Amino acid sequence: MSDRRTMRTLFAALAVAVAAVPLTLNPTAPAVAEDAPAQVLIESVVPGAPQPKQTLRVSGRVANTGDAEIALPRMELRFSPLPLNSRGEINEVLDGSTERTGNALPATAVDLGASLVPGQQRNFTLSVPMSELGLDPAAAGVYAVFAELMSGELTIAQQGTTVPWFPPDAEYEASRLAWVWPITQRPALAADDLVIDPALPDEFAAGGRLSRLLDAGSRLRVSWLIDTATVDTARVLADGYQVPGPDGPEPGEQTDAAGQFADRLTGILSSQPTTITQYAWADDDALQRAGLDQFVVRSASLPSVTVDDEARGAPTQLAFAAPGGNSDESTLQALVDAGVRELLLSDQYYPPDPPTSFTPSGVTDVSVNGTETTGLLSDRLLSRSLARPLDTAADRSRARQAFLADTALLTLELPTESRSVIADAPLLWDPPERWLAGLARAVADAPWIRLVPLETVADATQTPRLALGYSDANRRRELPPDYTRRIGELDRELDQLTRIVVDPTGYGESFRLALQRSGSALWRDDEAGRTTFLDTIATQLQEQKDKVRVVSSGTVTLAGDSGVVPLTIANDLDRPVTVGVQLATDNPITLQYTPPEPIRIEAKEKSGVEVPVRVVGSQTMTVSIVLTDSEGELYDDSASIELRSTAASRVATIVVGVGAVALVILVSLNLMRRRRNRTDEPTPDLPLDHNV
Repeated sequence: MSDRRTMRTLFAALAVAVAAVPLTLNPTAPAVAEDAPAQVLIESVVPGAPQPKQTLRVSGRVANTGDAEIALPRMELRFSPLPLNSRGEINEVLDGSTERTGNALPATAVDLGASLVPGQQRNFTLSVPMSELGLDPAAAGVYAVFAELMSGELTIAQQGTTVPWFPPDAEYEASRLAWVWPITQRPALAADDLVIDPALPDEFAAGGRLSRLLDAGSRLRVSWLIDTATVDTARVLADGYQVPGPDGPEPGEQTDAAGQFADRLTGILSSQPTTITQYAWADDDALQRAGLDQFVVRSASLPSVTVDDEARGAPTQLAFAAPGGNSDESTLQALVDAGVRELLLSDQYYPPDPPTSFTPSGVTDVSVNGTETTGLLSDRLLSRSLARPLDTAADRSRARQAFLADTALLTLELPTESRSVIADAPLLWDPPERWLAGLARAVADAPWIRLVPLETVADATQTPRLALGYSDANRRRELPPDYTRRIGELDRELDQLTRIVVDPTGYGESFRLALQRSGSALWRDDEAGRTTFLDTIATQLQEQKDKVRVVSSGTVTLAGDSGVVPLTIANDLDRPVTVGVQLATDNPITLQYTPPEPIRIEAKEKSGVEVPVRVVGSQTMTVSIVLTDSEGELYDDSASIELRSTAASRVATIVVGVGAVALVILVSLNLMRRRRNRTDEPTPDLPLDHNV
């Protein structure tokens, strides 16, 4: 049986080889199976940027994803001796759309056994000394290398990767790279120290997302971009916080971790130049469009106030990081009026004008209604490399090689002139720890890159650029209008509450900050999350408003058409309030009253007030009890009473009585009149009786 199977395998391989003969005449164009019944995954390229005396090792897995077995499978490398021409070619090689095929390197071949049956996988490692590739020892370049699965002479499947080649004798000027690492998180801290997402504090703990970023970044000269709302959150949690529990809020457990994280941020802010961004990464375009100008101003003013103590005199630069890399002119005007002079944008919206054959430094002057600001432009291709998925080993290998190749080609576009560029990581970047450490080492060792602070880019030579403006597509990515409208409504309700407090200094601050966080651009792609967050704030705010309320209810009956309405007002807040009282009905003509003077109610107490009223009409009416601030602005109108007057009942009784007496008199008079009429009538003559 085994002999027959072996013969079948050999015949299959022979048939494949014969069929492939016409396609193998050109060694740079291997015959490829049409349906690619297998998949090659490159999971490791070591070293990422090899030197002349090193050996390149490409490792990964191959899987038979088809329905038939693959006879005599083997893996080998192919090498394209022509360097990549542009940065756009990198994705083509990594994603399999390139037309490059390269030359076979038969010495790298590794047999995978007699066959590869459907569903079967095999690991491979392919090696080649760099000295055998025939590369120029004095010329740098980025090259494509392919790992391919062969069956006989037929290429079943292949996968490409990129390899930067920068030998010691190559001449070039290294690029200056500001590698921006955001320290931010999607908001979860509502008012009164309530964290609605229990996973958020875990980001501060050892091994948590933000903690890992600080660990890796501390070993590099990265450019920190710190969201001061994250600093605020860490501080609050360090002093104790609550999370939702099955029976209501319960204490959180990461207070120590939050405190340690806050201390680490303090160390960064106090020891090195740092860029801070708008508070909570506010979606200022959406907020401006909703008429929430005060939110835009606060997003620019809060950061400096928040880090004032932590910075301790260290240089701290405020920059507006435009969500999506672009911002509307009216929003920029509001931010400039608030003191912003540095903008973080994307070069996608500020292309060179005229176009250049190389990537210029990422800086441009941006004039906002006559005020000059500095636009720092992130490189969209580098940012795209950092935003690649990192779920599998193959994903991580592609992302690493893409970033290294992209920075290398950027340098080689104009090797005689050093330029300053910006690569910003995704806002909620969560790379695996080992992968990030490896990439950090590779970047630190790369001779074509020199890491610099973000402010260094601002001093680079500028290239004329064209501002493309803010498009409809940009607007569609903003927080939706119905959501920002609701933020405004809750902000007005908070104003109602603070206006009745005798001393509002500091009162409602946790609500104000929570609402500011609700306007974060980090909510753009999380409808469920932002709705839950705003619902929580609304519930908390209503609970506070309900603490100042009218206790009186039911029916009030007046002894006449005028009297007083007794009311009791409770204040369960922890500070005194002053409220006014007004009455309202559907028909104001039916009720007249004299508003009392505003009433001061001490904390945790109740107060009574009598409102003089006069009722016009006989119907029972519903009267709304309206609480206002001292200026007469509405606070609450949810309470009501029923008001009736007994004067109307007495009048009705008198009317009925008088009517009854009058009826008796009329009946009596009518009877007397009839009796008198009978007396006055003449007696008729009797007929004669002739028989008498």
